[in-house]
Amino acid sequence: MSEAQQAVSLVVGGSGGIGGAVLQRLSSAGERVLATYCSAHPLSEQPDGAYHWQHLDLSQEASIVLAAQEMAAVLEGSYLRRLLFCSGVLHSDQMAPEKQLANIDQQAMLVSMQVNAVGPLLLIRELLSFIPRERPSSISAISARVGSISDNELGGWYSYRCSKAALNMGLRTLSRELRRTHAQCVVSVYQPGTVATRLSAPYRGATPDKKLFRPGKAAENYLKLLDSLQPDDSGGFFDWAGKRVPY
Repeated sequence: MSEAQQAVSLVVGGSGGIGGAVLQRLSSAGERVLATYCSAHPLSEQPDGAYHWQHLDLSQEASIVLAAQEMAAVLEGSYLRRLLFCSGVLHSDQMAPEKQLANIDQQAMLVSMQVNAVGPLLLIRELLSFIPRERPSSISAISARVGSISDNELGGWYSYRCSKAALNMGLRTLSRELRRTHAQCVVSVYQPGTVATRLSAPYRGATPDKKLFRPGKAAENYLKLLDSLQPDDSGGFFDWAGKRVPY
């Protein structure tokens, strides 16, 4: 890999609450950024080319493959310093977190698994050639404490819990593989706390303001954590304070 190659960060889910805040922080720092959206195209295009929008639907393998091909053209002559998944699905017009076993819907569960766990791994597969073998880099995804198997004391939320646990395991497994091939790549999953976004809005309940993060603060915490991690931390599950979360 040439020393002249430019570093690029990819923010999957850049049109979301946390993803958008991460995107803004990186681009404001002068970094070159790729960002993905799923539904409506974001209107905020940077006139100086600081970041580029790419359509991506993590629920469809064809969309993942096509998006990766189009991003590869943009990435030509560059490498991925960061590949960050700020994407995810918890609820929609067709699905909601299950309170009990009787509420499980097969299609909703499959969508949750595809978007939250399978899709990210497929995109990493398609873009792995842009992850440097001999330079520091990060592959990370926003997860959730409810995806911790050992921390599950309340039950419920079958699809979301299962999909986030699968995401955690997928990236943990990837970290073990990349130790052999990309020794300076740090793979991690991140629990941002309760953040004031559309995803959490119906379920924040009586969360006090002092425990509710704004997207900008969540992004700040996330990037600070990523900058602090070392190769020996690869495969870890961390919370917003930098503490390890049990799998």
